[in-house]
Amino acid sequence: MMDERMGGAITTADIANGNATGNMDSAHRMDEEHGNASLFAGNEAQDFRTKWEHIQTGFVDEPRKAVQDADALVASAIKRLAEVFADERAKL
Repeated sequence: MMDERMGGAITTADIANGNATGNMDSAHRMDEEHGNASLFAGNEAQDFRTKWEHIQTGFVDEPRKAVQDADALVASAIKRLAEVFADERAKL
């Protein structure tokens, strides 16, 4: 279930071993009030929070699946963050 929403199954082990692949759109959004770049564009941060809340809710009934889903979510967030940083570095 989580893999479908994440757009592909990757794990933190994949990232640690350099095996994370996929093509997510890089995006950059400025916080106009403070002039700070957001780590995630648009609603990405809220999407990660929503997925995290869903995972926590499922932990009691299916702890093994919840841990796997949490790992996939963390891997996805780290990968996305690395993509945003790479995109910003390329702009420099």
